[in-house]
Amino acid sequence: MDTHPIYKKLLPRLRIYKLDDAVVESTVLFHELTPGSELKSGYILINGTECCWHTWVEHEGKRYDFGFELASKNDSGFKNVHIGYLTEKPVDMDVQEEQAVIDRFNGHIADFWKTAPKNFREFRTKFKRSLNK
Repeated sequence: MDTHPIYKKLLPRLRIYKLDDAVVESTVLFHELTPGSELKSGYILINGTECCWHTWVEHEGKRYDFGFELASKNDSGFKNVHIGYLTEKPVDMDVQEEQAVIDRFNGHIADFWKTAPKNFREFRTKFKRSLNK
């Protein structure tokens, strides 16, 4: 699969800087740096049994999913799970949601970055500068 050059640079740096858990921030950063992309949120269904709120970016017909990629790097077995992307919350399942994160994501972008973890805000600045060299 042809992967976006910024995606290729961003994924390993997230691991180097130990920001594997900043999935939503990583997704929003990638969207910021990818003109013409669409920032999406919805739900993922994992192996048809577990469901959680999720974010991803779509660009030129491709889906870029930091959550899946980072989870796969941390747990090699995760690559074998079946993932379904849903736009609506399933009514017949318990769904994992962190309302504070969802509220940040759906709020104003300036407030999103102000409330992001400090180490990610610093990383964001450095990463954006590295792309301009």
